[in-house]
Amino acid sequence: MRWLRSEMLQLLRLRLRRWRRRLWQPDRSGLTSVQKLGILVGRLCLAIPACASGVGRLLSCAGPLDYLESLGLPGRTATASILLATLVLAHVLLGLCLALGHYTRGAAAALLMLLMLDSLLPEAMEAGAAIPGGLRTLAAWPFAGGLLVLLLCGGGPWSCDARRRRLRELGDSNVLA
Repeated sequence: MRWLRSEMLQLLRLRLRRWRRRLWQPDRSGLTSVQKLGILVGRLCLAIPACASGVGRLLSCAGPLDYLESLGLPGRTATASILLATLVLAHVLLGLCLALGHYTRGAAAALLMLLMLDSLLPEAMEAGAAIPGGLRTLAAWPFAGGLLVLLLCGGGPWSCDARRRRLRELGDSNVLA
């Protein structure tokens, strides 16, 4: 009975060692499984607030229009409504692109521009200052940093971009010359 228990423990230790090695050793892409998971989680953490911002603006359409009026801009016009609808659609679609890793770099660049316009422009118009500041701008910097990392590095190996790249490579290698 003791012999069986020691054999089972040795087998368990061996499997744990293999699992740990597989988890922390890089594969062909140069990334470990933990790093791949981290990129995916980071991408999702950036996509959720982007989608939530668009849905929040969609559910409270009067709020952003009243905000434009408080800044002295025409808020209840057809142009402002179209601009708000475009902004809502952009936030939701770009957030979904980030979540899926579909055209990640382009989505990150567009969201970064939207974020900077959204955080810097209203405060500059309110304060009339050349250098805007405030809590809203400070809260945008970590989000902007994450978007900048996605812009520079891409969506990672667990994304639609990577799948499209792999399929393209397979298609090129299967072509008979």
